[in-house]
Amino acid sequence: MSAMQTNLVKLISKITVYKNVVLKNPLLKTVLIIFLIATIGISTVGHYGISWDEPLYIKHVLWNYESIRKKQPLQTNPSNLKYYGVVLDVAAESLFQLKHGLSSHIQVNAERVFFKHLLTFLFSLFAYVSVAGIVGILCGSNYAWIGPLVLALLPRFWGHSFFNPKDIPFATLFALSTWLSAYIVSQYSKLHRVIKFGFNRICITTILFGILVGLLTSARIGGFVFLAFVPFTYILLKLEERQITRYTFKNIAIGWILIVIPWAIVTTVCHPASWSNPVRWFFENVKYNSQHAWGGTVLFDGQFIPGHQLPWFYLPRWITMTVPEMLQILFLLGLGLSLYKYSKFSVLQKSCFILVFLQVFSLPLYAILKGSTLYDGVRQFLFILPGIAAIAASSIGWLYQHLFNSKIIRLFFVALIFSLFLQVSSDMAKIHPYEYIYFNRLSGGLTGAVGRYETDYWGLSIREAMEWINKNSQAGTQVLVAGPVESARVFAKSDSPVIGILNPKGKIEIPNIPKPYYYLAVPKWELQEAFPECQDAYKVVKQGVPLTIVKLCN
Repeated sequence: MSAMQTNLVKLISKITVYKNVVLKNPLLKTVLIIFLIATIGISTVGHYGISWDEPLYIKHVLWNYESIRKKQPLQTNPSNLKYYGVVLDVAAESLFQLKHGLSSHIQVNAERVFFKHLLTFLFSLFAYVSVAGIVGILCGSNYAWIGPLVLALLPRFWGHSFFNPKDIPFATLFALSTWLSAYIVSQYSKLHRVIKFGFNRICITTILFGILVGLLTSARIGGFVFLAFVPFTYILLKLEERQITRYTFKNIAIGWILIVIPWAIVTTVCHPASWSNPVRWFFENVKYNSQHAWGGTVLFDGQFIPGHQLPWFYLPRWITMTVPEMLQILFLLGLGLSLYKYSKFSVLQKSCFILVFLQVFSLPLYAILKGSTLYDGVRQFLFILPGIAAIAASSIGWLYQHLFNSKIIRLFFVALIFSLFLQVSSDMAKIHPYEYIYFNRLSGGLTGAVGRYETDYWGLSIREAMEWINKNSQAGTQVLVAGPVESARVFAKSDSPVIGILNPKGKIEIPNIPKPYYYLAVPKWELQEAFPECQDAYKVVKQGVPLTIVKLCN
């Protein structure tokens, strides 16, 4: 045997050894999948435009800083920013300034936006870790790696992971809280004595969990529901096992105190607007969010409907249209299998399933029954998607484990799942970097949504339109924007004045300026119908569907 052949045999042997090590190590498989997701995300983070709200959250840091420095109430426009936490925005801005130099002048520019997008995506990786943890509990650690893969194939979650500075952190922390609270409940369920205050494992973990719930609440006030989720799950398990003892309610009270105190401290610290009167601010915040008065209209089923008058099935329909069909089927199978297997679950598995069930169904059901004001499709409910991914991924593991004993059938099942994953990946690639406008094939896809449902409602495609204007316009040509004007300004040439013409009520106010100028409009509120006398110069198009359009007015 030649030296080359010998080396080739050694190389193949090493590859085989490494392959076996990876396949037999559940943690390593999961880490590799999350690393792959991170690599893809980091390599594409610079492709995304700016969402409508992002400039507000960048400026929010400065507004809070000025409020603290001057010891004055927070003055913002819109005024509801006083109800939003700043911890993640401050973290992003602090890291940016550590890299680029300290300054009290915070300007919305492309470099700052890129940095914020990168950190938002990196933070979202905790959601993938959490889903892997949940699947590991429900289905076994060998199948944990499927969880993050399924979550990455939820286009609405993936798309928002780069530019949504509020809903993605909330969804990530919600998933993390669901996963870790299962261990908290399981830990308490095994106690047969009263908890002793002190420097012990159960007290420390409970306090740390309270800090986590505080951070969740700082992302959105709705995070405080875990103050109820945890004791509810604990009591439910105790009732099921008929193990209600004299210690049960004492431990609930002690555990609740250990969670609430750090939760209250962290929530208050993360909301500077609350510092003057935290209790009053908290109840005002809950009232504001439960009775949110948004005066806009929503394109739903081909009609413009006020956000507070939408039919009860608005949210369910959006979920069925925007979650890939095969993941919906796997989710429903997973629910059925969970209920079938529930009696054989361990305490940890039972607590995990109950908490995931609450994550997916409780708040959406409350919003539907209450008739809450809704808009932007599933954006406000992105936090349910990690739970859907976890149940869907678990169903894959359970089906592979128990229902298919034949090796041939298992191979066929794996090939089927892989082909379905490949189909969703292909659909996502075709609309990149606008994955957040994904509609599944059964609903008619993106082409079927035109004129019936919102597509690029956050105006991400403004970036691509503005970059076209930069290449094709003469110096000094003005650009009128009906949409998020800051999104255009960030990417505009320095010699191209950008003028916002959309008033707070969503109506166009045409300025008296000389022609020529460009008109740039997002696909929302029929804004693209304005300036009919101007010719279409450019359209951002995905799958034959126009997003932002550019008109040249001579």
